[in-house]
Amino acid sequence: MAGSNIGNIGNIGNIGNIGNIGNIGNIGNIGNIGNIGAAGGPAATSGSLLTARDGVVGQWEDPKDTPNELKLDDPNNLGIWDEASRQDALQFDVVSNMAVLPDGNGFTVFDRSGSSQIPIAGLERPSKAAFLKQLEFLRSYADLRADRASEIVTQVWDVISFIGMPISIHMERHKWTIELLKATVLPIMAVEKRF
Repeated sequence: MAGSNIGNIGNIGNIGNIGNIGNIGNIGNIGNIGNIGAAGGPAATSGSLLTARDGVVGQWEDPKDTPNELKLDDPNNLGIWDEASRQDALQFDVVSNMAVLPDGNGFTVFDRSGSSQIPIAGLERPSKAAFLKQLEFLRSYADLRADRASEIVTQVWDVISFIGMPISIHMERHKWTIELLKATVLPIMAVEKRF
């Protein structure tokens, strides 16, 4: 009886497969199947789509109607753009009409959209005494820094969420309000960085 199981000794080699148990965690990646065809796929995706199109679409046919040309620089065109393009255009327009110039002991921001430059903001370098006083203040709050660190780091790239928090702005329900906030805040941040 005992001799009949001797053939199973060859299965001892499968013990090496125990190391593959760690791969069970990869089962969660099955959800990524939905990303097939999504933007940002492998570089071969664009080539395969181009060659597949040739076989599916057929011969080129001239369009029967041509679209009307959009008016140049018409604000109504913004509605057909994606949000990032709208924000870029608005930020460019706002910032391109500003100048940040040294002014004695600091900087002044000028609006130069009209025929003359109008000062709209300024920043004066603090005196050494004021700076040292601020260092004392900063040191007194240093122990609280760990409590606020994640908020501080997040606000480097996302200040809009914190502006909208007190009034419960929701990304989907208030998308135009959020775009307006971005159109206001992003140029200000660009000027702050220039300061």
